[in-house]
Amino acid sequence: MSEEENKSPFKLNQSWMSSQQNSKHSNNINKKPPKAENTNCGNSAQTSWNSIAKEGMKAVNSNSNSMRVGHANPQCDYNPPTPEMAQVQYQDAYQYAQAQQYMYENILYQAVSKQIDEETESITIMVNMIQKYRQSIKSELEKVAIKAFEDYHKNVQAHIYGSVATELALPESDMDIMITGINSFGNKDSHLSNISLLFDNVQASFDSKLMVKSQKILQTQVPIIKLTFNLSKYFDEYTKDGQYSLPFINFESIDSINPHLKNLSVDISISDSFDDSAHHGLLQNNFIKEKLALHPELRPVCLVLKKLLVENHFNDPYTGGLGSFSLFLMLYAALRFEQLHTEQLFLTEHTIKARLFAWFLTLYGENFDIETKTIFFLQDGTPMVFDKFGKSKGVNNSML
Repeated sequence: MSEEENKSPFKLNQSWMSSQQNSKHSNNINKKPPKAENTNCGNSAQTSWNSIAKEGMKAVNSNSNSMRVGHANPQCDYNPPTPEMAQVQYQDAYQYAQAQQYMYENILYQAVSKQIDEETESITIMVNMIQKYRQSIKSELEKVAIKAFEDYHKNVQAHIYGSVATELALPESDMDIMITGINSFGNKDSHLSNISLLFDNVQASFDSKLMVKSQKILQTQVPIIKLTFNLSKYFDEYTKDGQYSLPFINFESIDSINPHLKNLSVDISISDSFDDSAHHGLLQNNFIKEKLALHPELRPVCLVLKKLLVENHFNDPYTGGLGSFSLFLMLYAALRFEQLHTEQLFLTEHTIKARLFAWFLTLYGENFDIETKTIFFLQDGTPMVFDKFGKSKGVNNSML
């Protein structure tokens, strides 16, 4: 046997009966049964061991005189297999089938993982193209907020949170900005007044050709300001003095690549909400960054899933879609559930991304009942599944 065959984790035993007096077990799964010297055996002498084993078992079961166990066939040199030999052969065939299935699955998962990596690289390149635009717009909005509240608040700052801050953004993703340092003392009316004041100042600070859309949404748990900037006009405006602090992007030619890159949407909120528990943007940032550091495979799979949601228009929570943070929680829960059950198989280095992608779709597409179940995270980050209607009684808090 060659050195490579010895190293194989799927080395199988396969028995061949060479003669009535001399039988042995061979470890070479590629070895074929020897041909009978008696040509009268015809095709039966050259059949595979599977066929002989089946005939032997059939003979045992039927008590056939023509192929009785322990009696040689007078027509050829083969002795029929005993039931024990047949059982060994069937076990070997089953193990071989398992090994083949695992090998083909592994090849498939490696190919899918490679595609996920390529798609992630493409997304990252395009995100980096407009990253400086995002940072520039954030800085300009911070200046507007500082000026708007300078008479009453001296520590106003703008912070990016959400997918842009955690490096889970797509090129077309919105940028979430939170303004801190504005104290409304928990008063709802004061908070809404601050939102309106900021909105008025933003509108007055940007030309309508540059900021093509603006809207304030007050009747939500977290009131926000929604803006849309034309990046081509923004580039012209902020490089007209000859200082090119922004990278040039040919937005006309990029139309065929990703037309969404022409505009950048921005959502602004103020941290001092009337409900202190309503805004957890920075806490979400910390949670996601911590989990990404522990499980770097989450990022590429999350980006591909987000891309699928965007392409099918299921990415906007305001219209019933799935937001970035909710998607990440579902993905992280799927990873933890699978690790708890099949850690060694699941964490195969070259296939984990594809396995996680497939397991996510299987878990939430087939196995998880969204009507009756909910996922709850313990303080250590361990996900638990609860019955929606049995929460108060502590019913069904078992792992998936």
